[in-house]
Amino acid sequence: MSTDIRSFTTDDIDFALAQTARECWDNTAHTFRICLAHDPDGCFIAEVNGRRAGMITTMRYARSAWLGNLIVHPDYRRRGLGERLMVHAMTLLDGHGVRTLRLEADPMGVEVYRRLGFVDQFDSPRYRREPSHAAQRNGVAPLDETHLEAVTAFDREALDTIISFDRVCFGDDRGRLFRMLRENARGAYCVRENTRVLGFAIALPSLGGVRLGPWCAETPAVAKELLNAFLADFTNSTVVVGVPGVNPSSVSLLESHGFSRAPSSLRMIRGDNEGAGDPDRLFAIANGAMG
Repeated sequence: MSTDIRSFTTDDIDFALAQTARECWDNTAHTFRICLAHDPDGCFIAEVNGRRAGMITTMRYARSAWLGNLIVHPDYRRRGLGERLMVHAMTLLDGHGVRTLRLEADPMGVEVYRRLGFVDQFDSPRYRREPSHAAQRNGVAPLDETHLEAVTAFDREALDTIISFDRVCFGDDRGRLFRMLRENARGAYCVRENTRVLGFAIALPSLGGVRLGPWCAETPAVAKELLNAFLADFTNSTVVVGVPGVNPSSVSLLESHGFSRAPSSLRMIRGDNEGAGDPDRLFAIANGAMG
């Protein structure tokens, strides 16, 4: 059996979508285009005897990175192919000097990740809401190009003396990702107080509906404003949300707005805890491959 690992290209997106659909993940072609645009050297396809058999993506930020979309076709499982893909991607990230790796693990992959040095952090529940009654529209402004620099500063941990540590959200610099997400977003929202960002949310395409996330806010009250603005625009859509389980305010907000809990993933980490952010201000991730 000849096994090769090569770069993932746009020609592989249909293969990738077939894998995620079989696993009932909500990825779209947009998801993979973003991954390829952000990390063109960090996404891989495994081939066995010339046939595509598995895949993995990475998302590298200034101080940390995420691994995601690890799937091996059922015909090629139990041969160590998933572990080979992981080691290949991790070696690349190690070569870039990344000291913190994170991922959202489905049950099938947990033991593989533990063997490779990842440890459990917390439960990451997923929530879903079917089309529902209209939400009351509020005055939340759209997130436009002029807000991106301030939103990026609000999102990351303080990297200079201008940004105070008490406003940490994600904990790393996602500026490039935000520009890519906003260009193809279904909706984007920002709450500001004069020039100060208090929170933001982005609505992304999802398989069969729309995904809310990233969704970050200084307080639950601001998060609620953003959620109501989002729901007012997507009354007739199925909505999915991935929540850091250590933020009980997010769970409470979603359940009070008619969301139902779906199966969870497990947040895992390898290495230093850089770019950790503040989970009390992280109300939803973009998706499990991006953070």
